[in-house]
Amino acid sequence: MPTSIVVLSQSESASKAAVSYATLLARAMAVPVCLLQMAAGPVLAGESTPGMADDIARPAATLEETIVPTLANKDALLVVMTVPATSSPSAGLADPAVWSLLPAISPPLLLVPSGLTSQEPPSHIALVTDGDPFTLMHGQRAMHALLLTLPVLITVLHTPTARSTSSPADALQTLLTCGLAARYLTTAAALVVPGGNAADKILSGVPDRVRELRADLLVLIIRRGALREAGFGRSMMAALLQQSPVPILLLLAAEQAG
Repeated sequence: MPTSIVVLSQSESASKAAVSYATLLARAMAVPVCLLQMAAGPVLAGESTPGMADDIARPAATLEETIVPTLANKDALLVVMTVPATSSPSAGLADPAVWSLLPAISPPLLLVPSGLTSQEPPSHIALVTDGDPFTLMHGQRAMHALLLTLPVLITVLHTPTARSTSSPADALQTLLTCGLAARYLTTAAALVVPGGNAADKILSGVPDRVRELRADLLVLIIRRGALREAGFGRSMMAALLQQSPVPILLLLAAEQAG
């Protein structure tokens, strides 16, 4: 079964940006793209996309129950979704779906702003980490594929929490320790993201740094425990999804034992 990039869509118009960006990546990586179409009704009507495998997923009780069995039949490298152009976290597919899908599926999620017009695959990744040790639950394969096939530079954005004592050097070392792109890493110096607290760093500091660096892909290390924190999905991170000027790749991580 060939490796593929899966685009999750409610309609052709809603997924236009995701399809376009997924096609750029797929062409660079020499893998196919599959459009997985969702709908609210009991029976789904497909919208064909030229040059793309087109699948229909029948609705189940929850979004993850609908998607997980379908992804199990594919060797998906990434699942790509469009972030709707709205300030309401409850509007559109991406915001509420992210927090239920992220821990439920094996491939990492790549979220594409609905207004993205880029015609080039990424060349500069801004990778956000708090600098504390972690173990990736998935994502190494996707990151390695990106770095093997694209001339990508990585700049680490260090966003230490109030409890963290990590330094920018620690932030760089965590990437090597967890096995993330260890063989292929081409990394610029880690930059501390300004801000008075974690929310300031994420909501203003990260987008500002991305623009300053002219980075074209944002990678976030999301700790599994954070998904259980009250308001996590609908507040700080949901706001970042709306503010990011570039696509966001979410890599789920577990706290490192010991």
